[in-house]
Amino acid sequence: MNTVFFHWFYKRIEEIKQKGIITQQQSDSIADYYNNKNEYGIFSFSSIISLFGAILIGASVILFISSNWNEFGKWTRFLILNSFLIFSYIIGFVLYNYTNRKKTGTSIVFLGNIVFGASIFLVAQIFNIQSKYSNGILAWRMAKR
Repeated sequence: MNTVFFHWFYKRIEEIKQKGIITQQQSDSIADYYNNKNEYGIFSFSSIISLFGAILIGASVILFISSNWNEFGKWTRFLILNSFLIFSYIIGFVLYNYTNRKKTGTSIVFLGNIVFGASIFLVAQIFNIQSKYSNGILAWRMAKR
């Protein structure tokens, strides 16, 4: 909704409140409802940019690990993947629940999901686990539920 409509809308709420039709608490509740409503949902510009950024950061982590693959030991690789995974989930959780940055928090949790999927395949390769690729995708999908 645009700002002209909000200005008109808040004037109407004040008029209705002055006439005694609604109380101050009801007026505040209505105003809060329409202030917090997102008419674009997940397809707003900022959410698309946040998700695109999360995808790029996830790709950069995967490329960083793969480009330095031979220099790291098995447990160092495992520790880097898991620490990035844990930090992305914690930061996403904190941003979503304790700040006003819900879209950024969602994008960082999405980044954690990308890193989790990559970790499944990289850990299988690190520790030479013999399995089909479809089992890794199945494990990734089951973990997201």
